[in-house]
Amino acid sequence: MNVPPLTSLPSLYRVRQTFPGTPLPALTAATEAALAALDLPARVRPGQRIAVMAGSRGILAALEVTRAVVAELRRLGCEPWVVPAMGSHGGATAEGQAEVLAGYGFTAAAIGAPVISQPDVVPLGESAEGVPLFCDRLAFESDGLIVINRVKPHTDFHGLIESGPTKMLAIGLGKWHSARACHTWFVERGYERVLRDVGDALWARLPILGGLGIVENGHHHTVAVEPLRPESHEADEAALLVTARQVFGGLPFEKLDVLLVDRIGKDISGSGMDPNVTGAENCRLHDPRTSPFIWRIGVRDLTEATHGNATGIGNADFALRRLVEKIDWHATATNAVTAASPEGARCPVVCDNDAELLAAAFHTSGPRAPQAKRLVWIRDTLSVDELLVAEGLLDEARAHPRCEVVDGPLPMTLDEEGFLVTPS
Repeated sequence: MNVPPLTSLPSLYRVRQTFPGTPLPALTAATEAALAALDLPARVRPGQRIAVMAGSRGILAALEVTRAVVAELRRLGCEPWVVPAMGSHGGATAEGQAEVLAGYGFTAAAIGAPVISQPDVVPLGESAEGVPLFCDRLAFESDGLIVINRVKPHTDFHGLIESGPTKMLAIGLGKWHSARACHTWFVERGYERVLRDVGDALWARLPILGGLGIVENGHHHTVAVEPLRPESHEADEAALLVTARQVFGGLPFEKLDVLLVDRIGKDISGSGMDPNVTGAENCRLHDPRTSPFIWRIGVRDLTEATHGNATGIGNADFALRRLVEKIDWHATATNAVTAASPEGARCPVVCDNDAELLAAAFHTSGPRAPQAKRLVWIRDTLSVDELLVAEGLLDEARAHPRCEVVDGPLPMTLDEEGFLVTPS
């Protein structure tokens, strides 16, 4: 790459952000309380097979909440099992989706119930607005379903309900077939209209006993586990989304020259890195972003749990070669094309090391000297409670009510191979 190498780098300061939301002291107890609101003893019978839905996100409480649901169903004499509900993730194969869940610890030994991943779906006709409906065949044949998912602002649109149990039902439970159908109609009608249309149809047609909505704050702590009742599922989920917005973790700055992201992945966000944090969105189908405005984004690696799926890499400007060499392009393309968002799989400029990435990012983000660059370095978009910020942002960080400068100045240094050394 024909870019002059940097002769100096800015000093860094460690900044800690404080977000609202009190962590739940006892997840199992909170889950049991939420289940009590679903009145399961009056609605299930001993011997019934109940499907518990699990997805492909890195939700801190997912395993413990699912384990508590399984225990309650067993106490009532039911036979629970876990069904992957993740659309086209895991390469859109039964084996790939089982592998994703196993990576999150979802095994029969860990949760007390079998995990059954298989490829067959059952067509259920159409929604009120003509969208084809599908459901995992074994889930459809079960006596009841419980949907568990995190409720959070969606990466692609804003609405009454966004990312949560209804989305998992609409896009995830019918595997690749549902994901393809919904995303095809998103192009024509928009996300929220299709999700609510398909979600309402599935809540009405499937034997759904209810759902559990999980809310995490900006510290990645679980602050709520609440019931979604079939008769009021949309209102219940909408109320949780209000809470999720209030405790969401974002960056404290409205404008940056450079954002460095250590890792991206589907376990971090459906978009690899959350556009609600980065402000970056290049898909014409998605709602446009105006804040924050970041000139250049550099991504440095993939998470192991994403299994090579680099969806969202197209929202970066620069990527390290080590990241690109880990990409499973088949899995990435399957996800991106199914989601009608091929822009998210476009490859950014590839850099051999951090020295090259920083030189390119600094060169293309305006004339500020390195010491004046507005740079933030984060682990990933789920981990924004602690940031490394360049000296050009120090005064703003000190003045921000959510921020505390806890260390610095720290040198921004490169090793002999040109890779950044994370300050200790």
